[in-house]
Parts: sequence; C-alpha cells; structure tokens
Amino acid sequence: MSKPEHKPNIPYITKATMKGLRIKTLAYLASLKDARQLVYYFLKDPRSCVRLARALLVPKEALQKGNLFFYNCNTVNDLIEELNCPNRKLLIGFSYCQKPKRCPKGRFNDACQYDPTNPICTSCSIGTMMCLNVYRYDIVIIPTFIDIAKHLYALKKRYPKDQILFAVTACELSLKMFGDYASVMNLKGVGIRLTGRICNTFKAFKLAERGIKPGVTILEEDGFEALAQILGGSNFPDSKVS
Repeated sequence: MSKPEHKPNIPYITKATMKGLRIKTLAYLASLKDARQLVYYFLKDPRSCVRLARALLVPKEALQKGNLFFYNCNTVNDLIEELNCPNRKLLIGFSYCQKPKRCPKGRFNDACQYDPTNPICTSCSIGTMMCLNVYRYDIVIIPTFIDIAKHLYALKKRYPKDQILFAVTACELSLKMFGDYASVMNLKGVGIRLTGRICNTFKAFKLAERGIKPGVTILEEDGFEALAQILGGSNFPDSKVS
C-alpha cells in the first residue's frame, strides 16, 4: 500500500467549523429523509429515547488516542476482547475518499473489486485491508455520513440482543459528528481518523456528501495497525496503537 507523496499541512477541523458543530450536525441530519426516518425508529424504542435525551443533554466525547477515537471502549484490545465474547457483531466501514482517483469501480459508491494484479488496487488502503479480513467480518464502503448509521441500525435491528461493534475510517469532522449516534445506539467501536485531503470545513463535508471529493485521504500507521489487529484478531500491546 503506497501513500501520496504530498500531505497538506492543514487543521483537522477549522475553528469556525468547530463552533456550534452539534447544532450544525443536527440541522444537517434534519434535512435528510433517511436521518428523519432513523429518528422515527428511535422514538419507537423507549430505551433509545432515553439515550437520545441523555446524548443531547450531556454529550459524551470519544476518547482520542492519536488518530483513534474510541466510543464506549478504551483500546483496540477492548474491542478484540469483545469480539471473543458471544453475541457480538462487527461492522467495518471505509470512507469512499480513501479510494484512488482511478479506482476501477469509481469513487463515489460502495463498490470494490480488488484485483491483486492491478497496481491501482494494490496502492489502495481499502483493498489492502480487505485482503487481511481472515475472519470475513462485514465490510462496507461509506459514500455518505448517513450510510454508516443505516448499516449499523440494520445490524442492530437484525440482531437486537447482540452488542454491535464497529471500526470506521473518516475525517475528524465526521468522527466528531458521529459521537451522539454511537451513544444513542449503545455501540462500541473505534473511529480511525484519516489525514491528507480531508474535509475540515462543513462546506467541504457537504460537497463530499454529493460525491465532490477530488482529493484522496490517507490511512496513517496507527490506523493501519488498529485495523490489522481487529481484522486478524491479534492481541498486540495497546502501546502499538495509542
């Protein structure tokens, strides 16, 4: 897996974007039909209603260690230990912006057809991770913010008695926006921050949601190691991904 030669020196989120981010997030979600449908489902479940109220009144920040953001857990090993327990389901999601510019399947979609003889595929961090998926966990590519929420909700609905676990890659802006949803759905997992040509303003984020994303993001070493541990089930020391 190769990395782009140039990584821009830009903030993960601009100060102007951070100001009032939760309100901006709620307003954006309210504009989406799929998001409104998810809220309707939440309101039908008393426990989800309680968690929703708690998330709105007392927001819970993810625990950050380097490029890793932990939701309702503290380390990658915590997540691996959960996977060894019964009634656990794991979903792994990759942001479409990791796809190479000349991806054979295109970029703004959830398609991947990894070809080990194609140098474009072998340079792709998503394809590399899929090759490490020895336990055949569910892997999805995420074109939009609401897509990962829909995937996780569908998994929760299909396995209502199971603990849903996740590992997703995204820019820091999306990971910050995702926190309340993880709390409401009672999810455990890790968000892996991408670098490079990221969306660090709400304007850039909304353009990317429509497929306007010319730049390619980078999966950094600690993110690569975390995913390799999860996909391979190897219990390395926490310090390797802190």
